[in-house]
Amino acid sequence: MDTMTMEQARGRTGAGNGGKTGRKTVRGKDPETVAQEQFEAWMQRIMERFDRQDKIISVLINKDAAGVKYMDGERLYDNQDLCEMLRTSKRSLQRFRSEYGLRYRKISRKSYYKESDVLEFISRNMEEVVQDGEKVLKMKEEAKRKPDKAKRKGGKRVAGHR
Repeated sequence: MDTMTMEQARGRTGAGNGGKTGRKTVRGKDPETVAQEQFEAWMQRIMERFDRQDKIISVLINKDAAGVKYMDGERLYDNQDLCEMLRTSKRSLQRFRSEYGLRYRKISRKSYYKESDVLEFISRNMEEVVQDGEKVLKMKEEAKRKPDKAKRKGGKRVAGHR
């Protein structure tokens, strides 16, 4: 009973592996073939993602080019642009305008900021700091606020101010 036919020996090492002994098979395929198929599937998924990203980028570039406004040959930023750039809120932009003198223009009830005004404001009032391993802009401690005007409560002047 020690003797076995060649067919029986092949059956023990894995069916469908082409007679190669001692190699395991995956779904009846050689491991190298399976690895190659997995690699190709992953590469296909990666290429599909690249294609999607390319489409998104091209849409954003075209949208950006069409939506950019200029005044006196200088780029204008709206609230959304500036909020994204400074990583801040609309309310903070209001505070920057009223308390720190960030210059802006109203066009059709919308606030716009000239690029030179934004750069000047940043250099005068903000500093770059590292926070959680990422560089961010933060208001300087000694940032110059605009002098307070007469405070009003309920439309009336506060006593002592004229």
